[in-house]
Amino acid sequence: SLSKQDIGIVVGSASSLLFKNIVNSTRR
Repeated sequence: SLSKQDIGIVVGSASSLLFKNIVNSTRR
């Protein structure tokens, strides 16, 4: 089972990756 900390870490890393992808595609 995941604790709130684990979920926060997973969501944070995933959202940061998504944000980087969005920024990269926007900078074209």
